[in-house]
Amino acid sequence: MSFSLEDLPFKPVVKGKPRKTSFASHLFLKVDRKHKKLIPLPDYEPERVPFSGPEKYIVYPGCESKKSNTALRKCMSQKISKFVAEYYDVELATKLNLKGIQRIYVIFTVDKDGSVTKVKSKAPHPELEREARRVVKSLPEMTPGEIEDTPVAIRYTLPIIFKVQ
Repeated sequence: MSFSLEDLPFKPVVKGKPRKTSFASHLFLKVDRKHKKLIPLPDYEPERVPFSGPEKYIVYPGCESKKSNTALRKCMSQKISKFVAEYYDVELATKLNLKGIQRIYVIFTVDKDGSVTKVKSKAPHPELEREARRVVKSLPEMTPGEIEDTPVAIRYTLPIIFKVQ
């Protein structure tokens, strides 16, 4: 069985200006790995659409008093920034004779058990990447995010930016 956009159980609905298009509902698909195809599930109605993020965000130690996801994200971001500022060896860039603004991007997952896993980094120098991974791997254990009262793994992107004089 093949699948095309014409097979969708709904059609785009025009709202406002003629060029804006949105869909009246979501289309859920099942992945059939054996036959390498997607199977539409037009009658599937989940309890919640997972694209909106977790119902309860990751809780970093010291942020337990925050109740909303927005407050939890802000608190976590502030605490991680403080942690990185304290433990990241910024002198490493000077030792490597690097100049100017250094941008390091780290992506990691807070797993279902609250541990930091799958740490990857991108930086202008391999030593900066290694240092970023070392610091992120030493983050404290956190309370994982939840969807429908079930712990879930959540990816987090951390930019580390500093200027070398």
